[in-house]
Amino acid sequence: MASCYYHPEACLIEDSHAGDIICPECGLVCVDRCLDVSVEWNYTKTSRPVENSKIVHPEGDKPDDMPPNVPSDESRNQKRIFNQTLKMAARNIKEMAEKLNLTKAVVDKAIQIFNTIHDKEYLKGMTKDSIGSACLYLICRQESMPRKFREVCAVSKARQKEIGKVFKLILENREFLPHEI
Repeated sequence: MASCYYHPEACLIEDSHAGDIICPECGLVCVDRCLDVSVEWNYTKTSRPVENSKIVHPEGDKPDDMPPNVPSDESRNQKRIFNQTLKMAARNIKEMAEKLNLTKAVVDKAIQIFNTIHDKEYLKGMTKDSIGSACLYLICRQESMPRKFREVCAVSKARQKEIGKVFKLILENREFLPHEI
C-alpha cells in the first residue's frame, strides 16, 4: 500500500481521472498512472446492475466464464448503426416517392432492393441517397410508372452524376437483386 513520505498516517486520495494517488496534507503524488482493475457496475434501463470489466482481454484470451458466442459491444454497435442506416434510407426513399406521387408498392420494392444492395455491400463507397434514388428510378421503370431521370434527381439530395453511376452499376450487375427485376 502506498503512503506519503512526509505524512505516513494520512489517508490518501485517489484521482481516478488522472490515475494518481495524492496526499491530502501536502499534495504529493505518491503513485502516478495507477490502473484501476476493479469491476465497473453499470445500470441498465431495467435498473439491474450489469458487471463490465474494465480490463481488455486480448483476442483468444477470454475469461473462462464468458460464453464463446456472446456478441461484443462493438458488434452490437455495428448492428445498431446498420439498422439506423436502413431506417434512414427507407425514410429518404419514402420522402422522394411522396414528392413523385408513387404508390406504396413501388416504395416497398425500392426499399427491398436498397436493403439487398446494402446487405451485400455491393456499392460500398456510394452515398445512401444516390443508391436510394437509383433504386426508386429502377422500380419506376419496372412498374411502368414512368418518371424522368431528372425528376428523380430533382427530389433527391444526391448529385445527378452519382445517381446515374449507381443506376448503371445496378443494371450491369442484376444477379444480386431479386429475380423479378
